[in-house]
Amino acid sequence: MVTQNSLNNTIGSNGQLYNATTSKPPLFSNNSSLLIATLTLTSSQVKNLHSTPITLISAAGSGKTILVYFATGNLEYGGSNAFVATGSQIDLNYNNASGDTSTQAVMNNNAITATTGYSCFSTYNAGLGDFSSKYENQNIVIYQTNSTEISGNAANDNAIKITALYSIFSI
Repeated sequence: MVTQNSLNNTIGSNGQLYNATTSKPPLFSNNSSLLIATLTLTSSQVKNLHSTPITLISAAGSGKTILVYFATGNLEYGGSNAFVATGSQIDLNYNNASGDTSTQAVMNNNAITATTGYSCFSTYNAGLGDFSSKYENQNIVIYQTNSTEISGNAANDNAIKITALYSIFSI
């Protein structure tokens, strides 16, 4: 089924948007509404994020990609002692972190090492050209960028909660 919308574009039955003047197929189509993923990392997980990234959003399947619109990071300070994280930041990344230009910071060094509850907010500006096979069927992972792992918090009573707003697209 194909319908015409008020912008003179043709909309396919699966949500694809075709340009009415060129009749070219779309670059991508939206197969889902807005979705939310939330994960609370334990102190131990935070201290090992460089060597062991944690999956926040599982891969969507062949021919699909995940677009994260924004993410928040919230330090849940346990009250005993802070994390130590010189030069570290916590990012969201496609599948793994090595050399991936899609990295987006969710929490910076100041947020990670705070001794009170602390939140950070990051918006994502992925352009349409960013949807390529590089991002097809990839997990979104939480990763710490510095090769020196985060330390401190000997009481292991701190946690970091990551929340992301996203959609799944066919490419």
